[in-house]
Amino acid sequence: MAPAPARPGADEARTALLELLEVPAALYDEDGGLTIVCLDEFQDLLVADDGLDGLIRSVIQHHGEAAAYVFAGSQPS
Repeated sequence: MAPAPARPGADEARTALLELLEVPAALYDEDGGLTIVCLDEFQDLLVADDGLDGLIRSVIQHHGEAAAYVFAGSQPS
């Protein structure tokens, strides 16, 4: 059995998230189409890093007509 891949550190994870958040804008620049982004169990991101909501907002607020976002989550029962 192969060892599990190493989990990225916090800085690497933030960098990866920032790169992914720029995909809708890049696609819009290519073809002018709308990208729909769904983030399910959004609250789990905040458990990992409570500053991620601000980071995400700082990027997506500039996407204008490039993307529509759906944030979904649940409360623990």
